[in-house]
Amino acid sequence: MLQRKYIVFTQDTYLRCSIDALMQASFTEEILCFCDVDSFPSLDALYRAIESVCADTRVIIISRGLWLSRLLGSLVDLEMTDDFYKWRLCIFKGQRNHSRKIIDKILSIRQLKTLTRREIYVIHLLLAANSVSEAAKLARFDVKFFQAITIAIARKYNLRNSNELHFFVRKYMLWS
Repeated sequence: MLQRKYIVFTQDTYLRCSIDALMQASFTEEILCFCDVDSFPSLDALYRAIESVCADTRVIIISRGLWLSRLLGSLVDLEMTDDFYKWRLCIFKGQRNHSRKIIDKILSIRQLKTLTRREIYVIHLLLAANSVSEAAKLARFDVKFFQAITIAIARKYNLRNSNELHFFVRKYMLWS
């Protein structure tokens, strides 16, 4: 008989109890790490949790459709609203996201690796300003031109518009 080994990162008690019940009936050979990414207050907190506890394990990313799960879109395994059979299928035959792959994705987001110099400059302006139009004034750019740049950056991060990008930069990119 195989020993059940799993770790759950969530602030949702119902989700934790559901995973416990599901895993009592499931036996896997590997250690699983269930990670509700939208429970984390920042990218840094998510990074620290996965790096410290889930080193070299398979991570199942659970999404609520909020900010952090949008950024990690291609790595999301399960949605909160998925049915029981999809959860079981994911546990046994789902994509194999190991912790190293997720850590690398978080680092590329945090270090702005996919952005050009101008886009990095825009990110820093968004951090310094209280609004997108104020950031455009700081850069001495036309507001529409500045918004076009911010929309392009937002698309790279699976966000909808420049206001969402500004919110994301202010809330999630402030790390220690």
